[in-house]
Amino acid sequence: MSLGRYYRKLGLPVAATEEEVRKKYRKLVMQYHPDKNPSAAAAAKFLSITEAYEILTGKRPAPRSTIQRSAGTKKSGAPKPTDAAEAARQHRERVKEAKERFEEQQRKEQLENDRYYYRLTTGRLWRLMKISAIVGTIMAVSMLLDQFLPHHFEKDDITHYSLNRAYGGNGESVGVVQTKRGYRHWVSRMNYNLYGRASSVDIETSWIFHQPIRVVAIGKIEHTYYPIHYTMFANYLGVVLLLLLPITTFLYKRKTIGFTILFHTCYYGVNGIILLIFFTGDRWAHLLTAGFL
Repeated sequence: MSLGRYYRKLGLPVAATEEEVRKKYRKLVMQYHPDKNPSAAAAAKFLSITEAYEILTGKRPAPRSTIQRSAGTKKSGAPKPTDAAEAARQHRERVKEAKERFEEQQRKEQLENDRYYYRLTTGRLWRLMKISAIVGTIMAVSMLLDQFLPHHFEKDDITHYSLNRAYGGNGESVGVVQTKRGYRHWVSRMNYNLYGRASSVDIETSWIFHQPIRVVAIGKIEHTYYPIHYTMFANYLGVVLLLLLPITTFLYKRKTIGFTILFHTCYYGVNGIILLIFFTGDRWAHLLTAGFL
């Protein structure tokens, strides 16, 4: 038997998924549930959408086709008519049963949600969230402090350079310099004073994480500064907000879809970024020694 009419009762296309059926049913129940809408038309609509939902989700079998019912009627004879009182009583019983089934379904869904929330907030998963919240917060605070603490100036020598390799955020040309210590820096405002005269330079870095900020060409009279692009320090605000996401999730801890989204975002995304930042560029050593190493 075609189930198209049951999809139409819910206002859905025939290709709708079971999850879409569940969502649409919950939405319609909020409108037609007898406790929210006591009218007779709402009760009839509630019965209709409940029947469609239960059939489409496999909770009850679909009735036989009209032809089969007609054939059965011919064999057994026409049903005896019932009076109005009996019809009203049967209608009330059907509405009551539909309400009870809906409430039982709500209880089951709530129990499943409680179990899922318990799994997220206990055991190994929650311990990992605590660790990432602590580490992420320490790293975020350290990055903020890096904006105000004194800078390091590390001696280095330029061995290779390449002009006009890309463009910075403000549209200026950015080139690449490679140093004797094996670092590659994307530098803007590069000119002859840098690659023609000053092979020995200072690399200005932040205090804690030693993030490169500028290349400093040492001159006899004055120094020339060349900003370094495409570093974590250059986009520190976005990184700080990302690092604070685990502690936000840890403190939020609610039985809501928002908490679930935050948890999985941190578990499958932010945690990997924290590990990447922590274990690259010797940042773990810089952090543990407060920037002195």
